[in-house]
Amino acid sequence: MTQCIMSQIGISIAKTASDQYANSRHISAGQAQKGDLVYFCEGGSVIHAGLYIGNGLMIDAQVAGVGIGVHRVSQLSSYYPAVYGRYLNL
Repeated sequence: MTQCIMSQIGISIAKTASDQYANSRHISAGQAQKGDLVYFCEGGSVIHAGLYIGNGLMIDAQVAGVGIGVHRVSQLSSYYPAVYGRYLNL
């Protein structure tokens, strides 16, 4: 999902969340702005990504086949540590 969204604005990113995070500019949660990507980790590996839209919210597809929705970052970060990456020069 994040790859598709970023391609709509002319930014090419890797397919997997892990590769996306590795190639992004790493930022803190406090630096996160609309358009940044939020990633979730398990066992030291990035396993999930969403598009940060501000106010602690992100757009992501949490469960295959359910569709895309708006969720609180805290819904996942209470289970999986969150890290942030930036591709846009805001």
